[in-house]
Amino acid sequence: MRRRGREGEKEEREGVKRERRRGGVGESRKKKREGRKRGMRILVNLLLDTLPMLGNVLLLCFFVFFIFGIIGVQLWAGLLRNRCYPEHNFTRTSGVSLPKPYYMADEDDERPFICSLPWDNGIMSCRDVPARREGGRACCLDKDDALYRQSLGLSMEPLSNGSVSVAGLCVNWNQYYTRCGTGHRNPHKGAINFDNIAYAWIVIFQVITLEGWVEIMYYVMDAHSFYNFIYFILLIIVSNTFKYFFFFLLLLLLHVLYNFLSLSLHILPAPFSL
Repeated sequence: MRRRGREGEKEEREGVKRERRRGGVGESRKKKREGRKRGMRILVNLLLDTLPMLGNVLLLCFFVFFIFGIIGVQLWAGLLRNRCYPEHNFTRTSGVSLPKPYYMADEDDERPFICSLPWDNGIMSCRDVPARREGGRACCLDKDDALYRQSLGLSMEPLSNGSVSVAGLCVNWNQYYTRCGTGHRNPHKGAINFDNIAYAWIVIFQVITLEGWVEIMYYVMDAHSFYNFIYFILLIIVSNTFKYFFFFLLLLLLHVLYNFLSLSLHILPAPFSL
């Protein structure tokens, strides 16, 4: 009887210990759960507190895009469509049809010849159109030679030896593209232009990335003025200043976040303090 009583008391004590262990494990899990919730709440609140600061930076970036876009549209809308055309009624007065409606370079879409209108001060004019080349040599004949051969019932291209003109004796049609006018094609399949604010923002973004910005600057300088390089230099300086400022702001945000969580949750001591 005594042995049974002792065994019963022992079982009761072990049962109490098991219950205490279960209760302790449950309480520790509950505390961990509450700690996670508290940490997530602190993290979310901190991120929400930093949103106004990031919003101000984005608003300032938009302001820069807007100002530079407006300047570009006001100065260069339609100018990147300038091309060299023949004079009005050239075909009727001369009796000769030119092979192309306007002067086209070999890579006209990527490297077009953009001229300056008479009232602008751009670098390039239609007088700078290079001579037509055949067989590696510049053509030296004019339309009168072509008309003479046409009157004889011969080909418009004289002295042809197979597919290559002999010693450059071919008609330099490029010399008749003397009138600068506004056409319908912008460079790079119409993507590079300042015709409206949307396209201006696309060009500004490309300039900020420093990808092909020199080529765009040359387009504008050819069509409008040599001093347009000031616009692009200022845009690059301002944009890079914002990039470095935004990067510094991001590092500062991460530093504040780490220190705040370390002090609030006692995770790790901060390696340095503000």
